[in-house]
Amino acid sequence: MHHCLYDGLSLPYILDDVAAIYLGLEVTKRPQFADAVPFVLHSSKDLHPQESSSVNLARQSVELPENALDIIKEMGVTVQTIMLLAWGKTLAALTGSLDVVFGHVVAGRAIELEDALLVSGPLFNTIPFRF
Repeated sequence: MHHCLYDGLSLPYILDDVAAIYLGLEVTKRPQFADAVPFVLHSSKDLHPQESSSVNLARQSVELPENALDIIKEMGVTVQTIMLLAWGKTLAALTGSLDVVFGHVVAGRAIELEDALLVSGPLFNTIPFRF
């Protein structure tokens, strides 16, 4: 099955359904992907993609200091927030630009559909972050 048909959150549900059918059990009733599509279309109707410029790629490995998690917890933010900040600062430093935009992939399940977390289908989205 191609990854365009599911995302990481829905794969376990698909596998559970396959196992249930194989074992002759009843399949769990969940919202259908088709139920989520109108919410996704409505939420993105005012978005217009812009042309991208050429991209320079760079790779760098870093290690967090041992006490980093304690400091992050004290700040009341998540590790992900700190990593997004670090990524933005890194891109700004590497490009010499004060205006940096990068994409961040999210689950895309914050839609007004009851039990959206249970939908089997690709609801992920890429959110532009301007730093």
